[in-house]
Amino acid sequence: MSIEPDLEYHMQGKRIDHNTIADLPHCVCLAGADGTGKTTQAKAILSLLQKQGIPARYVWLRFPWLFCTPFLVYARLRGYSRHEIVGGHRHGYWDFRTSWLMSNVFPWMLWLDTLLAAFVKVYLPLMLGRTVVCDRFVIDILVDLMAGLDDTRFDERMPGQLFLTLLPHDTRVAILDLDTDVAQQRCPELRGDRSYSRRRSTYLDIAHRRHLPVVSNDASIETTTARLIEVITGGMSPE
Repeated sequence: MSIEPDLEYHMQGKRIDHNTIADLPHCVCLAGADGTGKTTQAKAILSLLQKQGIPARYVWLRFPWLFCTPFLVYARLRGYSRHEIVGGHRHGYWDFRTSWLMSNVFPWMLWLDTLLAAFVKVYLPLMLGRTVVCDRFVIDILVDLMAGLDDTRFDERMPGQLFLTLLPHDTRVAILDLDTDVAQQRCPELRGDRSYSRRRSTYLDIAHRRHLPVVSNDASIETTTARLIEVITGGMSPE
């Protein structure tokens, strides 16, 4: 079978063809700090799947607020949640360390909201035979919570451990990464985010401890897409 030109992705002499794309798992999750290209890559993978005739759905999951809403209102009123405007861009920060309610109860509410959102946006499409490409999901929600709790090992105890159980069976997670200076050049608004470096370090720490592949997005869109697909399908080792 010949390969359509727009389905040819080259990287170091390798080609991503129809068969490789068809080998992608039914649930792909791209995680990583802001500015690392998750949305671009998720939509690139979605396009390849759709051109292959594979029914696929794009899902963005970062803020599944329902039961969490009253807690976040409380946090804003008590000063545990705040935002800053820097250069016309809004940056939000959580500081839940000194609040028993936000440290001990809110994480459970966030897990419950994530469970409900996952069922509707991820599990149901999977049960209907769709491939789901997640732009942010469990790892990103965990990183936000870990930043708010100032606890880089929250994922190793309850309820942090439960977040990881929400990933469907046969899910493949890939962490996209980019040098901080490069990310800030691509997205100048990130220069005003005082938590950016800490969040990026948390992603890399989780990737190391959970043996998740990290893919650098320091090349063209096509090359990064090729890297992701080969890592996700097991064709190459992560960088």
